[in-house]
Amino acid sequence: MKKSGLEFSFTWLFAVIIGAVIIVLALYAATKIAGSGGAETSTAAAKEIGILLNPLETSFQQDTTTTLVLPTDTRIYNKCDNFGNFGHQIIQTSQKSFNKWGELSTEIEFENKYLFSDDFEGGEVFHIFSKAFDFPFM
Repeated sequence: MKKSGLEFSFTWLFAVIIGAVIIVLALYAATKIAGSGGAETSTAAAKEIGILLNPLETSFQQDTTTTLVLPTDTRIYNKCDNFGNFGHQIIQTSQKSFNKWGELSTEIEFENKYLFSDDFEGGEVFHIFSKAFDFPFM
């Protein structure tokens, strides 16, 4: 009597199942590592934006304009503390990678930077206009 079909021993079946599990775990770990790097990159970008805005802080200088160029498509989220200290500004960023927006960065807080914009602005090139801020009755 001849047996028709494919004979598959237990060791081969075990090896295929374990190999599939290892590949799935490796892909899961790789996506988690890539995702956590996005939040770190966004936080670093938010801090750099705050540093780049230092020359534009409100002072006694004349009106100035500058261009801020970022390496990737970025959303800058602008928040302010309405009920706290005057001039307390919060910036968060999110960067686009693999045609998908990454996680929001941690909140970076600044003093003496008065940013006026929509809730978020997006792009790679930002044109910033700085105007002297005159307090009344001084």
